[in-house]
Amino acid sequence: MAIDVFIEFESGGAHFALRRGDVDSIEPVPHLVGAPASAPAHAGFFELGGALVSVVNFNALIGGVCVKALQLYDHLVVLKAFSPKTALLVDRVSGISKRAASEIKTVSEGQVYKDAVIAEISCPDGAAHLLDIAQLLGGYERERIRFFFEEEQRRRDIFDEAV
Repeated sequence: MAIDVFIEFESGGAHFALRRGDVDSIEPVPHLVGAPASAPAHAGFFELGGALVSVVNFNALIGGVCVKALQLYDHLVVLKAFSPKTALLVDRVSGISKRAASEIKTVSEGQVYKDAVIAEISCPDGAAHLLDIAQLLGGYERERIRFFFEEEQRRRDIFDEAV
């Protein structure tokens, strides 16, 4: 029986999941530095191990309410295979679980959340929407993340040169 590992999280009152292979780490929310003139979905930046990480507000990304004030239990889900390094700001990571293939139900295209939901996972407190991160953060979103990242890096370089 095939077993897969998932990171489960809550955002905007709904349950979501990502495959463990798509996630680099889960971090508490540090102080985020906002980018001037950035989009509402772009929450800012933080440094992780000396590297700048761009943060996207998951609620705003899926069309939900974009809450600017950080909450006590918010988490950052740092994604793998993205350049620049990117994290999703979510309401709360609720668990890491192993699921058998029988607990994963495929959904038809065109469901919700930019067609990024590829399946539903059975959970004790209801189903979690399994997301395809490449579909969720498509070409346009990646271009915007790269733009904000490059602008922030340019500002930091200018600041460092002035010393």
